[in-house]
Amino acid sequence: MRPLIIDYLQDALGVTIFEWLIPTPSIIYPVALISVAIVFLKRCNMVGLDRSVIYTVILIGGVGAFVGAKLFFVIVHYQNYILQPSHIFATGGTISWGAYAGAFLAISGYLYTFNKPTLSYLDVLASSIALGPFIGRWSCFLNGDDYGVIANVPWSVQYPFGSIPHAAHVHSGIIGLDSLYSASVHPNQIYLAINGLVLFIIMTWIWKKVRFYPGLTLGLFVLLYGASRFFIEFFRDETASSIIPQLNTSQIYSLFTVCMGGVLLWVVMKPLFATTGIGKRKQQPLKKGELI
Repeated sequence: MRPLIIDYLQDALGVTIFEWLIPTPSIIYPVALISVAIVFLKRCNMVGLDRSVIYTVILIGGVGAFVGAKLFFVIVHYQNYILQPSHIFATGGTISWGAYAGAFLAISGYLYTFNKPTLSYLDVLASSIALGPFIGRWSCFLNGDDYGVIANVPWSVQYPFGSIPHAAHVHSGIIGLDSLYSASVHPNQIYLAINGLVLFIIMTWIWKKVRFYPGLTLGLFVLLYGASRFFIEFFRDETASSIIPQLNTSQIYSLFTVCMGGVLLWVVMKPLFATTGIGKRKQQPLKKGELI
């Protein structure tokens, strides 16, 4: 998709600078990680968290995200690696769910092991991390990964010959091998990027309001991300899951994420309700002759 965009802009505007202006997919992911790290560092400083711990969290989180994304892909596609296990170390082949899980487990494990205020750091991360998919999903758009279902809308896109959507549509018999472009599809990656931006704005506002209640921002983010991702996945061209045929695999992960967010919110808010009296039934005075 990137060469197609560059050629279109150069022909339309008559300049040749877009080869330098439009980043390659391999550049976008580091930019996304660095952007999240900068915002995370700034917000941790705002609430007075330990600077040395902040840097360690950024490092461990980045490594955890990379390892988790790769490991999750290998587990899901284990059949491809049984006969050729050396392909595990090949470039490419990652899953975003693995990146989220890997970063969360690595950071949580470090903070808990060294007796740091785990929820305080994770709350700041939850307020910042949606910036990652906002930037990173543009790499998916350029690569053609996670493309959408066939669509007839003004903003639908077609991928060029040799792209992932083009190959998939040829294999499915939707288009012929001689077709220069894929069928028109929903730009699902852009939907995910916009969702990331919206969540980043919402979680920034929430964190500023409730940052003194540890775990609340984290729980809300996990819940909102899972719920929003679940609905966006209806626009994605992915095979049905073996568990619930009406849903794809990412929607199953999304439902699990929503449940995790709900449980976390319940655990975090239960003590809050107990101390504030929210949800408690007001004690009525006993009537004459009534036993206690």
